[in-house]
Amino acid sequence: MTGFAVMRSLDMAQFRRYLSLSEAALAAELSPALPRALPSSAQMDLAHQDFVMKFDTALRELADPRAVIASLSAPHSAADEDFCSAGKLMFTILSDMGGLTGQWMRLATLVAAE
Repeated sequence: MTGFAVMRSLDMAQFRRYLSLSEAALAAELSPALPRALPSSAQMDLAHQDFVMKFDTALRELADPRAVIASLSAPHSAADEDFCSAGKLMFTILSDMGGLTGQWMRLATLVAAE
């Protein structure tokens, strides 16, 4: 949770550097030497549904969600500010997800970064 709180406070350049560093750290953590019990497909379906509902709610609260949506569709061509906003929104939702669906979604996110 502390890591997600730190991410919310970063500016765009810091956030991009943090993501690069996090990618390297996650790759090391998820090496074959560390076996992980992955959520089942049914568990991931539930986690994904929960995330989508929370993400949809968060988008509706934005004055203009188009830039966030565009950033997620084409992250490499997104403006820094839009990319940062999209990343912060997603990480905020992931960090705030409670219960098992939150745990499953965070684990899936870590595995996907591999």
